[in-house]
Amino acid sequence: MPKYRCVAIDKDGKRDSRIRVEAPNKETVASVLKNKGYYIVSIREETIFDKEIEIGGNGSLPSKQVALFSKQFSMLLRAGISVSASLDILKDQLEDKRAKKAISAAYDEVLKGMSLSQAIASTKRFPDLFVNMVEAGEAGGFLDEVMERMSAYYEKDTKVVEQVRNSLIYPVVVIVVTIVVVYILVTQVVPQFVTMFDSMQVELPGSTKFLIALSDFLTKWWWAVFLGVGLGIFGLVKYVNTARGRYHKDNFLLHLPIFRSLVLKSIVARFTRTLSIMLKSGVPMIRSLELSSRIVSNKVIERDLMKVVDEVTSGKSLSGPMANMKRFPKMVISLMRTGEETGALDEMMEKCAEFYDMEVENLSARLTTLIEPMIILVLAGVVGFIVMSVLEPMFTMYNSLG
Repeated sequence: MPKYRCVAIDKDGKRDSRIRVEAPNKETVASVLKNKGYYIVSIREETIFDKEIEIGGNGSLPSKQVALFSKQFSMLLRAGISVSASLDILKDQLEDKRAKKAISAAYDEVLKGMSLSQAIASTKRFPDLFVNMVEAGEAGGFLDEVMERMSAYYEKDTKVVEQVRNSLIYPVVVIVVTIVVVYILVTQVVPQFVTMFDSMQVELPGSTKFLIALSDFLTKWWWAVFLGVGLGIFGLVKYVNTARGRYHKDNFLLHLPIFRSLVLKSIVARFTRTLSIMLKSGVPMIRSLELSSRIVSNKVIERDLMKVVDEVTSGKSLSGPMANMKRFPKMVISLMRTGEETGALDEMMEKCAEFYDMEVENLSARLTTLIEPMIILVLAGVVGFIVMSVLEPMFTMYNSLG
């Protein structure tokens, strides 16, 4: 369907030249703008030169933006403002360009008669979970409550994801800095001592010979090293973006020493929180499980959870297949079984999510505290090895002179 760029004057007499409408023809565009109270100045079909290039890509909106949109939308609905009017307000209020574009597109679709869930689904910017929750809220007549729940959900989800990401990124950054420091010492500092060593009439220790050889190699072949590392990183990134690569990466994280507990607990928190909020909003069990399984962002766990979905679809209870999966802690399974027996599965999963949210937060802090001195010791050991390799021949020479 073609898109049109329009210039019009709004109800307050202000000229707006940024209006974009997707419609089958100019007559429909004119009708849409008149219904909104605009006085039309010009309408022209968008060409390829008008299209905006988005640096952020065409994926879903970040969780932060979804949380912000949900909170503001909930406030407007509770104030008695209609869905279309709320979208009209928010599309101009949000600062993120992708969010503004997505909400503007949804607003145009709502004006054409689409439901809110259909409109936001058509933008392909909002997560499937969000779309399904909005659909459930529309069907049940509690859209404002759903938006409030979504705001809280995505705020917590963003917090957990950032905690896990920061815990994983911190050691990587320190290791990179260590490599840079060692490279500078080996290629810039060590060569200054080579001439001195050549003039010494002493046998150089093995560590010093190794350091000199490493310095010569990096000085002559630095470009090959950087090229090899760059190609290796590029190849690894390309591989991780494949289905097989994602699976192996996620499996590696689940077995990574020190961090595997943090990764698994964050998955448990996300799964139980998603399942709880969907069941509480009236989404059917099978659909809730399917979306909760996809939202965990780990292909290994997702594959196991989809097998659980198949067993529940065939008539089994949820706790049994989950226990057989042997991935989630026993406490989760016990709460799940209690929730099924008492008919309060959504409440049990909510309590479980709250517990593991705190576990992730506490574990992230402990890991940072634990890893920091370990990395400092490793860095001190590497630098100490270089320093001692440089100084040892000097001590040997001084002892021989004495």
